Amino acid sequence: MRDGGAPLSIARALCSLGFIACHQQDYGKAQEHYFEALKILTPTELRGFDWAVIWAGLAHAFIRQPATIACGVQLAAVIEKILKDMGAALWPIVRVQFDEALTFAKESLGEAAFQPVWETGQKFSMEEAIALAG
Repeated sequence: MRDGGAPLSIARALCSLGFIACHQQDYGKAQEHYFEALKILTPTELRGFDWAVIWAGLAHAFIRQPATIACGVQLAAVIEKILKDMGAALWPIVRVQFDEALTFAKESLGEAAFQPVWETGQKFSMEEAIALAG
């Protein structure tokens, strides 16, 4: 199935699978689905809704795994910065999941540890974010 069809359609299907995996609390599987979607799309397609869904889901999956919370916070910071620069916003259903993950990260790390990690992430370029996610 993943070898045929338009790349954007396949990436959207993978995002849906990632979203479901997050709701089933299978964050490792969610991370795999979101990262596979990211790899399918070319950099020029990483804008708008599809871009935001991939990155928000990926950040959520990272945050909910103890070993990768800080990485997820940095990815979330990149997402927020780029969305703001684009004048775009996450869809409400994606925003709820994203905000829940950030609340979890703040509670897990504590505000004092969360803030510097967030600030570091806001300085990342898209290329650095892709490297961090991989």
